[in-house]
Amino acid sequence: MKRGWVLTLLLAGCLLLGGCGEAEFDIETVRETYTQALTMTAEADITTHSGVLADYTVSFTRKDGVSTVTLLAPESLAGISARTYEGRAEIEYEDVAVETLLPSVSGFVPVDALSGVIDDLCGSVPADYCAEELEGISCIALTFETSTEEYAGQKRVWLDSQSLAVLRAEFYLDGQMVISMSVRDFAFAGQAPDAQGQNS
Repeated sequence: MKRGWVLTLLLAGCLLLGGCGEAEFDIETVRETYTQALTMTAEADITTHSGVLADYTVSFTRKDGVSTVTLLAPESLAGISARTYEGRAEIEYEDVAVETLLPSVSGFVPVDALSGVIDDLCGSVPADYCAEELEGISCIALTFETSTEEYAGQKRVWLDSQSLAVLRAEFYLDGQMVISMSVRDFAFAGQAPDAQGQNS
């Protein structure tokens, strides 16, 4: 009997050491943080894994519901910007703008990857979450799922557990990774007037 208890404790220890840990998490706090910010800025390194492997570095700004992504690298594309809103994109380069529709798989292409993550944090309920450590930083790891008749999509998003800033995201379609994204210098600026009144 005693041996059985020892085995049970060892198994329990293995479960605690592996995989995700329990996280103190309130989706409403995350949602309020993102919906109440007037402006969000960041830089991100984005790698595409489907088809041709490609790396991009972008600067990102979100203000008044409009996201602007500007390519910083590769050098041959530096300076090209895209504004995304309501399923559309406006590509800008040297004062010339061309409006286009985003692909049907919204939020799973480099131009709107970070914007799509923010949309999820503002209004979607994660299918799963847990505590993880990412490069020595305590994080909350969230999983968002979406599906249509054409595909099953999943996003894994890591937030700094203290600031709730996005640190990393991985994007999967039908189980295959299509994009990975590392985010740095994510910052919130300002607060909506209604939020200021509630917090005063």
